[in-house]
Amino acid sequence: MDQKDSLAPADIKKLIALPLFAAMIAVGSYTSIPVGPVPVVMQNFFVLLAGLVLGPSAAGASACLFLLMGVAGLPVFAGATGGIARFAAPSAGFLVSYPFGAWLCGFLSGSGQGAQAEKGAEEIPNKKKPRGLILYGKDLCAVLAAQTLIFAIGLFWLKLRLGLDWPGTLGAGLLPFLPGDIMKTLAAPALAPILRGILQKEGIGTGR
Repeated sequence: MDQKDSLAPADIKKLIALPLFAAMIAVGSYTSIPVGPVPVVMQNFFVLLAGLVLGPSAAGASACLFLLMGVAGLPVFAGATGGIARFAAPSAGFLVSYPFGAWLCGFLSGSGQGAQAEKGAEEIPNKKKPRGLILYGKDLCAVLAAQTLIFAIGLFWLKLRLGLDWPGTLGAGLLPFLPGDIMKTLAAPALAPILRGILQKEGIGTGR
C-alpha cells in the first residue's frame, strides 16, 4: 500500500473523536425531562460542543453516527429509546437537525482548522489566533446560529406533525426550553476551549 494512501497514527487518533462525541450526544439523552411533546435533553449541548471542538465535517459526522446508532435500535434517544420509528415522533425534527446544527456551528466558529492556523502563524510571525473574549464571542455567535437552525427545523416538523398554529408550536416546542437553552448557549463556548486543549494534548482534537 502506498504510504500516501495510508492513515497516519495522528489521523487515526483524530477519528476517535467521532464516536467519542457521538457517545456524548447519546449520554445527553439520559438527562431527558418530559415537557409536553418535546423533552428537555442535553443532546443539543453536546452537538454544539462537537461543532466548536471538531469543526464542521467531523462534528456533522459525529452527529450522523449518533443518529445511525439510534436507527440501529440502540437506546440513544430521549427516554433511552431507539429505532427508526422515533423519526415519526413530533420531536423528530430536532434529531434530524443535529448534523446540520453541528456542521454550521463548526463552520462559523472556525474550529477544526488548527493545523492551517498554526502553519499560517509560522509563516506570519506576528499573526495571532483569537483569545479570551474575542474567541468566546465568535463561538457564541456560532452557537446562536446553530441553535436557531436546530429550532427552525425542529419547530417546523413539530408544527406539521401536530397540526398546530405557530403560537401553539412555539408554546410547545420553544418557550419551555428557552431558560435551559440560554444556559447551554452560554456554557458551550466557555467549555469548548478547555475540551479542545484536553483533546489536542491527547492528539485527538483537530484544534483551532
